[in-house]
Amino acid sequence: MRTAAAFLLPVILGLASLMILPALASAEESPRRSAGKTASGPKLTIFFSVNKDGTITAMEEYKISHQTLDWGPSPGRLYASHSPFVMEPTAEIFITSIDGKESHEHKGKTAAVLTAQGPGPHTYRVYYTVRDNILFREDHDSLAWGVQYSPEPVSVVAIVQLPEGASFREMSSRLGHETVGHKPVLQKVSERGRALFIGTQPMERGEHFLFRVRWDRGFVTPDASLDMQRTLSLALWCAAAAVALLCFAFWYKFGRDPVRGLVIPLFHPPKLADGFLLSPGAVNYIMHAASLTTAGFTSVIMSLAVQKALRLSGSGSRKDPYLLERTDKKPAGLLTDEQAAVEHLFPGGKNALQLDHHAARTYTAARAAAYTALASRFRSLWSLRFATVAQMHAAAYGLTMLVLGIFWISFTGDVAMAFVVLSIASGTSVLWHFTVRRLHQTWMTWREMGIATIAALSAFCLLTPAILFYDLVLVAFGFEDYPGYAFMRSWLGPRLSAYILLFAFLRWRTGSLAAALRAALKVLQYLTGYFFAGGLTWAFCQALAPSTLAALMTSLLLPTLFVPIMKQPTQECTELTDKIRGFAMYIGTAEASRLNTLNPPERTPEEFTRVLPYAVALGLEKAWAAKFAEFSGTLNFRGGREFMLRQYQDRIYGN
Repeated sequence: MRTAAAFLLPVILGLASLMILPALASAEESPRRSAGKTASGPKLTIFFSVNKDGTITAMEEYKISHQTLDWGPSPGRLYASHSPFVMEPTAEIFITSIDGKESHEHKGKTAAVLTAQGPGPHTYRVYYTVRDNILFREDHDSLAWGVQYSPEPVSVVAIVQLPEGASFREMSSRLGHETVGHKPVLQKVSERGRALFIGTQPMERGEHFLFRVRWDRGFVTPDASLDMQRTLSLALWCAAAAVALLCFAFWYKFGRDPVRGLVIPLFHPPKLADGFLLSPGAVNYIMHAASLTTAGFTSVIMSLAVQKALRLSGSGSRKDPYLLERTDKKPAGLLTDEQAAVEHLFPGGKNALQLDHHAARTYTAARAAAYTALASRFRSLWSLRFATVAQMHAAAYGLTMLVLGIFWISFTGDVAMAFVVLSIASGTSVLWHFTVRRLHQTWMTWREMGIATIAALSAFCLLTPAILFYDLVLVAFGFEDYPGYAFMRSWLGPRLSAYILLFAFLRWRTGSLAAALRAALKVLQYLTGYFFAGGLTWAFCQALAPSTLAALMTSLLLPTLFVPIMKQPTQECTELTDKIRGFAMYIGTAEASRLNTLNPPERTPEEFTRVLPYAVALGLEKAWAAKFAEFSGTLNFRGGREFMLRQYQDRIYGN
């Protein structure tokens, strides 16, 4: 049986090859036949000769059956123009011909209507010069041109000739609609050093033919646009420096912290006006300028244990994780942040929480609730003058827009286009302001889950719009001309696999399908705004140098970066901060003799337990523990509350 199979297999393969090879040959010849038919039918030939002075001598030849050719700037030409200050390149006719008969009737004009005698086919030629359409960069020059012809399908050929000695660095083209339905274009450099673009299929009505070439600098004399670019870049960087100085002046005048007062050692946490002591979480929140750090929330947990609102057990290892047990359904005497933490640590009437990976989301929610409670109580300790911040933004944006508007209007004469660019830039800056707020809220909610989880969430949020936009729209419908299409198409499989793995990881970490999706969708709404704003900005500013765009974005984003430090502490906040520093002196001072004259409390295990949460909140837990070295035997008594608190603190910080 095996012998028969071994004999029949080559025979079958041979017969299959005899059947397939003719089909392949036929398929290979069919494009040639169609190309041959197209070549003998309606045809459009474009010849571009780049001159050393930066001008372009061009010729377009139309072999069509129509008796009239209406020639003029088309949307394809406007779309292809990459000049930063000339949105509509200057095309000036110097000669036309109909069936070989030349005419100077349209000399000096930018459009022409050519009418032939008798039935077609006819040959129309338009000779013209083009200025301001070469994009000059620091290391290369580039040319882009496009045409659109509507009356009948035509085959297209474009030829580009560079000055002597110049060679093509890059070539690209597109035939078809602007987004989908692109047709193959044969690109090559001829023996004479010319760039050839040959469409393999006719250009139908409503389609464009666009070609681009790029070559090294030094063969074409740059026009004033390169100097304009450099001047604009320098002006915008000067504007960015002026904006930075302006923002610094606003901060120095309205946002700088006042001079610290006299600090006196205290042996108890500061009291509020209502007579309540500051909680460890509040101490951390105030000292970190309205932010609850990881150490701050750890101090909240330890304070709850000190007040016997919950019980700590376990060793903190992977096999024996910590267990938080609720000792009282309605504990009395808790401050708002501690009460909020208890309610979210034990949701739905639960009495225990094991601190493993399944509890990460619950732990994070408890921290966010504690932060919200602290913010609602102590946010008024800092004053942010919204009128001043608005004035700072208005002054910074006004200066940037003034510089940008002057250049754009001066070099284009197009007030409407300048207004569009300024509106897009302003919208991007406002979008950035709200994005910073959203990112801060997301960070406050998720940071307790660890750097790995935050990195996974960030990747998941960034992949979500990529999946929705590139994979479900661009790749699915073949938007091949969109930037990044080829790269995104080649990484489709790995991207989808990574997305599924990230989603599974976040589901495992949070225990909730909605948690990861909700965060991704919230980020998506801002990324969508950036997509449209960035796309429009790219469309209008794509020819600007990277340094120019960097200067522009720096000027727009600087005021927002100054907003967090514009919060100025009130007099009450300054007094509380000085008292907290006095309490920190008691916790962190190593020499007991410096405090003995003030009659400090006795060093007892109870005193260690009372102050330990505050020491953690202030980052002085090691200094505080060193003071009680002589009580280490008592504190390490297995099963004691003091030992559990110290062990929990050590485990949290990896001591």
